[in-house]
Amino acid sequence: MRNFDCTIVGASCVGGMTAKAFAAKGLDVALLEEHSQPGKFNKCTALVSRSGLEKSGVDFRPTVLKEIHGAVIHGPRVSFSVTTKKPVAFVLDRQAFDEKCVAEAQKQGVELFLDSRAESLSKHDGNWNLSAGGNDFHSKVVVGCDGLSSFVAREGGFPAFPHFVSAWEAEFSYAQAPADKVHVFLDQALAQGFFAWTVPVDETTARVGLATINPSALNAGKSRLLQKLGLSDSNKKGREFNYSIPLFPREQTQKDTLLLVGDAAGQVKSTTGGGIAFGGYCGLKAADAVENYFKGNALDYEERWRGAFAKTFQLHWLLHSHLFSLPNYALDMALGFAKLSGVPFLLENFGDMDFIFRNRA
Repeated sequence: MRNFDCTIVGASCVGGMTAKAFAAKGLDVALLEEHSQPGKFNKCTALVSRSGLEKSGVDFRPTVLKEIHGAVIHGPRVSFSVTTKKPVAFVLDRQAFDEKCVAEAQKQGVELFLDSRAESLSKHDGNWNLSAGGNDFHSKVVVGCDGLSSFVAREGGFPAFPHFVSAWEAEFSYAQAPADKVHVFLDQALAQGFFAWTVPVDETTARVGLATINPSALNAGKSRLLQKLGLSDSNKKGREFNYSIPLFPREQTQKDTLLLVGDAAGQVKSTTGGGIAFGGYCGLKAADAVENYFKGNALDYEERWRGAFAKTFQLHWLLHSHLFSLPNYALDMALGFAKLSGVPFLLENFGDMDFIFRNRA
């Protein structure tokens, strides 16, 4: 049996950032990964806000593939563009970023265990016993950074996600213009209840995808999107996957000394489906809470992260529920009104990918 202060399940970027933050507090941390190497193997769009990355404390620059200077928002018939002088986001090599986060955690003193799929979890005499990869890990705190299908959430009996979408993405040979902007397609015929996208990786490659509230419509939406872009399977570059995205946090993300962070908790922006930045933010909140717990105080992770970010998640959900439910004619009306009323200017000068508006607490 191995004894640690904390056992963290899931060694992608959020697990790595969370483990690093815990270890920086002087805690003895085990980081478990079911595969033979850390990371999500690039199964992610990996478009992350500049501010989120800069606040992460990770040396992310070596993993940047492309700077993003805005977006083109397409309705069925109406479009508008948002342009920023400074990069608002970066497209990452997600696998390299995951590995970087985990390596920094190891440098901080975290012990990484590969080929360690979590198999059972039980509590005895105030301590958790987690069996994984032929080892037993004994700790006061267990943290699930293990995604949508979280083992920790399942074993801990956490409430289900209230909302999620089904998604598809692939990388294509596609020289989109402009090459430094993300293209977002709001069209119920393409992506019912959400949107489709193209994200440039370089001058000749883009990540193309869509997400929908209707899983049975995913393949039809994919076909329509590729036709719209003039693409076919012959343009594909081999990186293709299907996945699901939680759109709002679980009702509960802490049970006793079991914690959920990142996608496992549903700490995802419901306007974009992005969760790397807020997963990192909430990992820091978890580290603060656990440090305080080991000083003899109550473990208050739930209160800490909700106090900091619940209103932001609610605002993202408010925008999501109003915009993505509109029929196509209303989407065009909304985009046309936004264009005429100066919304592109407001987004260019005051918008924030994570907090909606800059300097929002």
